[in-house]
Amino acid sequence: MVVGSTMSLPMIADHGSESMKEKYLPDAYAGKTLFCFAITEATAGTNTIRINSIATEKGGRYFLNGSKTFITSADESDYALVVARTQPHTTVKRKTDGFTLFIVDMKTKGVSMTPLEMGVVLPEQQFQLFFDEVELTEDDVIGSIDKGFDILF
Repeated sequence: MVVGSTMSLPMIADHGSESMKEKYLPDAYAGKTLFCFAITEATAGTNTIRINSIATEKGGRYFLNGSKTFITSADESDYALVVARTQPHTTVKRKTDGFTLFIVDMKTKGVSMTPLEMGVVLPEQQFQLFFDEVELTEDDVIGSIDKGFDILF
């Protein structure tokens, strides 16, 4: 099991909808589908509070824009568990508000990736992911809109 699956599957099992669990978990636990975990951003480093990837709601759908960096095995993954903001960090009352976790199909229109050259040898390739108007729905949300930080930490 790749690192991203190890980090993503417990969040889906504990906080995903029943339909989400039925759709993703059997094949993921059997090793038939893989997940990467997409949280880090070049502009935020390890300060997750300051991520800028944002999913904007328009007519009941969400459109994800932004990028993630140092994403392990993105090229092998079927899905990404993406940590995004649904409210910019500059507009929330509490700095932990406005986070939402989305499952993103890596084949969805608007998802692209670039391999990163690393200065050290790692067992898995690292990637930068890009999201350009990736269309999502509430069915892609783990937990609740704006409440993802509680799931993460």
